[in-house]
Amino acid sequence: MVKATLRTKSTTTVTAPAAPPAAASTKKSEPPPIDVEAQAVPKIESTLGVGTGTGTEDLTHLLPKQEPPGAPPVDNDHVAPGCEKFDAPVAVSKTANNMVKYQPPSMEGFEGEWGGEDVKFPQLKLVQGSGPLSQQFDAGTVIYGEVELLPPASVKEGVENPTLRFVPISISKQWREKLGQDEVASGLMPRVVKTVAEIEELGGTTRWVGDTKPDNFWEPSARCILLIEQPEGSDHAGFGIELDGKQFGVAVYYAAGIAYRDSAQRIFNTAMTSLLVPVMNELGKPLMDGARVRKRPLLYKNFWRLGFAKKTLKNSSFTPWEPVVKLLPREETGPDVRAYCETILRNSAEVAEAAAPAD
Repeated sequence: MVKATLRTKSTTTVTAPAAPPAAASTKKSEPPPIDVEAQAVPKIESTLGVGTGTGTEDLTHLLPKQEPPGAPPVDNDHVAPGCEKFDAPVAVSKTANNMVKYQPPSMEGFEGEWGGEDVKFPQLKLVQGSGPLSQQFDAGTVIYGEVELLPPASVKEGVENPTLRFVPISISKQWREKLGQDEVASGLMPRVVKTVAEIEELGGTTRWVGDTKPDNFWEPSARCILLIEQPEGSDHAGFGIELDGKQFGVAVYYAAGIAYRDSAQRIFNTAMTSLLVPVMNELGKPLMDGARVRKRPLLYKNFWRLGFAKKTLKNSSFTPWEPVVKLLPREETGPDVRAYCETILRNSAEVAEAAAPAD
């Protein structure tokens, strides 16, 4: 295999693209860093990449048909700089030149054509021991919208650390090029694509060679949109959405490596097996497959708990901070939370459709 090497330095100036960067060329270029999260709904891929990507399972009939978002930025802290809070659904129309126009409903004072570049989500970050964030915060600090949300968890045995309650709204699986330590240290940026086919076009692979990871290896990663409940006692200003009597905020979290397997992949597998609800017809009655009720996964059916801990890597002295997620099986989401998640997904789909090129 031939490994194409990116030779573009990373920068601190960040802007958001309206569409994901193309991955058709074998020449590396720096993927546009994002500090703007345009509201486009990601698609959960119809194949399940297990571990090193050696196995897949066709689950197309269970998954929502939605378009994926742009490729996320990647750095040692897993995410790009934080974004402003977005908590209002928007109406969308298409102008004569096929551009998307946002029309905030019942919001006096907003005029003109508002575009996707104006809609921003805050981002959830976990500070590691290196990278730009480590110059401002201690390793293990949880950052939400550029402001500290939780201090580093204690590593002492028996200590009860603070956690977050959250609801996953959508998860988009992507693939990220795995760079060597020297390449990362020199400021090179990995490419991010959506499919294995794109990886193969770029001369990459998702498979190990025996017990050896090849130089042109790509690993699964995920872009997760989460609805986070305001922690008790927190005065963070990012929780301005009142649902079912509690305050929430929307966050975007990027996960790769161990963080992908311990969060996004675990949520995916749980949704496919445990977060199931009946499929209803137009009369509100469940559809049947013979004598059995037809069911589908509902990603935001239940609350989850999100904690953070240090993980020891195999054959490595590096112990990064990683997310630890756990389903709360008895804590189902209320009507306001479900309606809000549905609104986010529905409006995002409308944005994606309006932005599509005309036939």
